[in-house]
Amino acid sequence: MLVLVGVLWIAPFYAVEIARGGRIRADAVTLVSVTYVALFASVAAYALWNAGVARVGASRAGVFLHLMPAFGSLLAKVRAARPRSPSGTRGSACPAPR
Repeated sequence: MLVLVGVLWIAPFYAVEIARGGRIRADAVTLVSVTYVALFASVAAYALWNAGVARVGASRAGVFLHLMPAFGSLLAKVRAARPRSPSGTRGSACPAPR
């Protein structure tokens, strides 16, 4: 259900981009980027999070769940030498717990 909602949400933006002539180039950089996101940022992160929850327990791991955006932004700054954006700073400053 979540995937369906995501597809429906992004479909109008995709249609506008296609209408404006935007196309995905199937080059080496695109292939490497998609492969990285598919393997490491998706599958590996999910597996490692589950392993961590199994190790420390759900109640203890849940306390730190809201810190993921802040640490993601910090790691992007440190590892990829990316500048912090104002929206990233605001998002990290006030995470919304569930």
